[in-house]
Amino acid sequence: MNTSNSRFEKKIKNGIRVVLYYRPNSPITTDAIIHSGSKFDPKKTPGFSHFFEHLVVNGSEKFPTKDLLAEHIESVGGFFGAMTSQDSITIRTEIPDKNDYERVVDIFEATLSKPSLDKKYFDNEKNVVIKEIKMSQSNPHRILIRVCRELFFKETSFEHDVLGTSESISKIDYKETVLNYEKWFDRKRITFVASGDILIDDLVNHLDKLNLNESNEDLPEVIISNEGVNNNILNSFIDIPQTHLCFGFLSPMSFTKDMLHLTLLGDILAGGRSSRLTKKLRYEKGLIYSIQSQRVGGVEKGLFGFFTSTEDDKVQDVINEIISEIKNIKEKGITDFELNFIKSKKIKSLKRSMQTSNSWVDFHEVDEIFTKGDYTIDTYIEEIENTKIDDIKKIIDKYFGEDNWKLAMCGKTKTEDIKIKF
Repeated sequence: MNTSNSRFEKKIKNGIRVVLYYRPNSPITTDAIIHSGSKFDPKKTPGFSHFFEHLVVNGSEKFPTKDLLAEHIESVGGFFGAMTSQDSITIRTEIPDKNDYERVVDIFEATLSKPSLDKKYFDNEKNVVIKEIKMSQSNPHRILIRVCRELFFKETSFEHDVLGTSESISKIDYKETVLNYEKWFDRKRITFVASGDILIDDLVNHLDKLNLNESNEDLPEVIISNEGVNNNILNSFIDIPQTHLCFGFLSPMSFTKDMLHLTLLGDILAGGRSSRLTKKLRYEKGLIYSIQSQRVGGVEKGLFGFFTSTEDDKVQDVINEIISEIKNIKEKGITDFELNFIKSKKIKSLKRSMQTSNSWVDFHEVDEIFTKGDYTIDTYIEEIENTKIDDIKKIIDKYFGEDNWKLAMCGKTKTEDIKIKF
């Protein structure tokens, strides 16, 4: 998957970077990634960035309503949407044919440059976001992620849920939001990442037509450190048949060798049907249905944990088995077979997972903000190929320390009923 002949980068007239992963005979996905995610939310209004995402896709003077904006691109077989993470707000467009790319420009003009920000949509979107929050509060996995954030990221900019709370959304002021628009969507914070059958010069010529905003104000400071916050177990009580849990550790930054090696180790332990913990907890003992390793957080700060669920009276048994396997791997390490297996799996599975323009943009877009293209899929493959058993051992010793663990849960299990012997 050599990207040296398929990755192209230029700047449009206002200095914004445009990155293309050229894929002939493929539909075109273009993302505008705005480095204005939830980690920048004002302390008094968590969820502010995500609310902004909702507001800017409600229409413009040219397309007065959201449905007219959607019709404009859907009529040529396209799509547009928006999403918010802790790091960024993303406006996504997809079209089948480059001859219709002007419609992509129209979408970006309507959302990034000239959204109406009409008061009548403001109040409506507040209600919509509050309903989205309430919907997430009935999803055990979303609740567990919220508990993880509170436990691992307490007193940092990564603690709160991207959606915010019903109370914080209710407090968002219309005039303050309008005044903050140019700051949140400042063109200096935008990067365009595209993939598909369009030439870089044609892409630049199209995007050059955008008149994007500029602001001299900075977003709120991002707080990363939370030294001194020492809680190890936290549970959110909900009356459900199983307890959902995450046994985890603080993780390294994204796009680092440490993070890659930790991901490989996580896959050996809990990365599918052939992983150690799946074999132990499901096939041998029947304690769980599934388990996975997952990183949660932003680029600068994250947690790496093992996520699963089980009946309340089996929670202690599951935790004991996870800890036992971590101790075993700390003492004995991994085998040559395990390392070669997981390296082959990760690299060869890319041929299956990287078949769409969306997947190429998804893989590279956050990297293009933080490393300016230094961490491409080629870098990823090369670093996997060069990983040695000693690299995994160093990661085990560095991150799986007996004082580094934390346990997040949601369900009926009480924290005082759980005993950790790590």
